[in-house]
Amino acid sequence: FRRVLFRSQALPAPAVALRARAKTEAKSFALDEAQSKALLAAYGVPMAKESVAQTKAEAVAAAQKVGFPVVLKAVSAKLLHKSDVGAVQLNLADAKAVEAAWDRIEANLKAHNFTDKLEGMLVSEMVKGGLELVMGLHRDPESGVIVMAGSGGVLLELFKDVAFAAPPMSREKARDLISRTKASKLIAGYRGSGAMDMDAMVDALVGLGRIAVDLADVIESVDVNPFVLLKKGGVALDGLVVARGLGA
Repeated sequence: FRRVLFRSQALPAPAVALRARAKTEAKSFALDEAQSKALLAAYGVPMAKESVAQTKAEAVAAAQKVGFPVVLKAVSAKLLHKSDVGAVQLNLADAKAVEAAWDRIEANLKAHNFTDKLEGMLVSEMVKGGLELVMGLHRDPESGVIVMAGSGGVLLELFKDVAFAAPPMSREKARDLISRTKASKLIAGYRGSGAMDMDAMVDALVGLGRIAVDLADVIESVDVNPFVLLKKGGVALDGLVVARGLGA
């Protein structure tokens, strides 16, 4: 059995840039969070309001534009687990809190001997509530890139409630994928809790399926955790894209 995948006619700019970089790299490499999210957003995966700042003053201006409270994160492809080194600061309520959080992140990185240059700091809206899910792409040695979805956040490690499907992803296939997880019951409204926006999850999975098709030879993995599903809509709060080097 051999899957036949039909690539999109025109790749979005982040996909073109990723393919071009992959041709120059000999080994696998990770995109930073901002670059990863740009690729995901280009394929219709919804994002929280956010922007990258290079200075504290830019971070304050960005926070005022996004609207308080905000989240501040260090941006670097070398920081794959930002929370572990204190590179994420949550629930910042005003300009002074943003400035103090900037200083704390810089101090925390120094304390963990992180000396690489940052690409900046990501200022994001603080999304509260919702259901934390996970979705992504993973390369199987035999089947190639496959789509994954399930329970996210701390539940991912606790219950490992995930299911897999081969791309391309139709809306029907995405719904079937979700239905094979326990998270589907939470999305539908479990024991009186309100139902979440299943269509937003389906749309995001269809977008991931398009990435798997368009960049089948490039993608090593894509991790979106958490994807917060709301009663209306959903947002990817974190994203990590790892690509394969295609160069000699």
